[in-house]
Amino acid sequence: MVKSASPASKFRYNCLMQLKQAFQLLQQGQLDQAKSLCTELIKLQPDQPRALMLMSAILHRQGDQQQAVEFLLKAADLQANDTAVQLQLVRALRNMGALSEAGQLLNPLDKNHPEVALSVAQLAWQGGQYSTALSDFAAALQRWPENRPIALAYTRALLRLGQLDDAEHTLQQALGLWPEEVEFNHLQAVLHLDQGNPAVALEYLQNTAAQAGSESMASRLLQALQILNGQAQRITANRENAIE
Repeated sequence: MVKSASPASKFRYNCLMQLKQAFQLLQQGQLDQAKSLCTELIKLQPDQPRALMLMSAILHRQGDQQQAVEFLLKAADLQANDTAVQLQLVRALRNMGALSEAGQLLNPLDKNHPEVALSVAQLAWQGGQYSTALSDFAAALQRWPENRPIALAYTRALLRLGQLDDAEHTLQQALGLWPEEVEFNHLQAVLHLDQGNPAVALEYLQNTAAQAGSESMASRLLQALQILNGQAQRITANRENAIE
């Protein structure tokens, strides 16, 4: 004889289905319906972090920034001992521009965790503290030299600040570890462009576009190829005109 599900199991299942439906409504842009469903769910499960995070996303899409942040902070309080969740919430707060609140969540986290160290540097960068962020990125990469996200973030920061020699050195090390990594090859093209070598940049991008594993990445690289191709042609034409 098959046992029927307990009332508690049925309740959890129904809440999960309701959460899934609210998420689908959010994806479809039906924000009022998603909010209404999520509100009902939170009344049933006020301590459900995923429901609170979803409500925050809905409110953010509706432009209610303050309420969106408050719901994220409630979710953070419920999972204070889960570093992965705390970092996820830090990223969400950063995306909302709530840097002070993101910093409050980061402060108590263990800085010996590479993802925490990376988040500290990213938060400093987003707050306009570029020198501090660069030092934090460099220190993190020195400590965890084979951490790809840290190497990627540090390289991007160096390029954006125009520190091309350091960017070139960091890229050489990164490509030694991850020679087929599309993002690093893309940054190598950016470096060559910044150094005034559009033809070399174009070659790197062509190779990278061929390696790209996703349609979105390939599309981005092809757009960059078109831009670079135009720049290379203009530079060549200018040189020919100058010679004449």
